[in-house]
Amino acid sequence: MPILRTTPDEADGRSKHLMLAVEGSYCSRTVFAASVPGVELIARACKNAALCLPAAPGSCRFCDPARFTPEQVRKDGTIP
Repeated sequence: MPILRTTPDEADGRSKHLMLAVEGSYCSRTVFAASVPGVELIARACKNAALCLPAAPGSCRFCDPARFTPEQVRKDGTIP
């Protein structure tokens, strides 16, 4: 993403936001962790993708065993 931001910056577009729309395999931690100033990321995941939250602090697990889908998040406002 930093390379995509370079061209607008060189063309005096530092004040403009670059919006990237991604889907599928680009909905990953690697893509979301690459935060670049001036770039907004919009991602679309399959409605049956298995999602989870991080495990509780002090746990030997990496992810919480409770799984949910984007469809469940859309319908249930209690899921963060």
